Amino acid sequence: MAGTTDKLLGKNGLQYLWTQLKVLLAGKADAVHSHSASDITSGTLPASRGGTGYTALSSLMSAINNRTTKVSSSNTSYGTYMARGIAAGTTDLTAGSSALTSGCIYFVYE
Repeated sequence: MAGTTDKLLGKNGLQYLWTQLKVLLAGKADAVHSHSASDITSGTLPASRGGTGYTALSSLMSAINNRTTKVSSSNTSYGTYMARGIAAGTTDLTAGSSALTSGCIYFVYE
């Protein structure tokens, strides 16, 4: 095995390496871990994660007030929670014969 001794660590080198590895690994997060909501300090949280997708409350309020976040009337994913067309009136409607698009909610009042 001539010439291979320079590729091996001695006992002291192995102990040093093991100590350094333990120090580095001690600072790492476990593969499975969680965070609380208070840990989020920057970025935009999408609606799929409980946020709004907006970076400022004023932008969200503007979108709501301007109705810029409407769901397309052609969206027939009725099992999905989302904003839909909502109307109210005093006229009773017959399903399938009104001008309302499919998926709209209509309230009748007197």
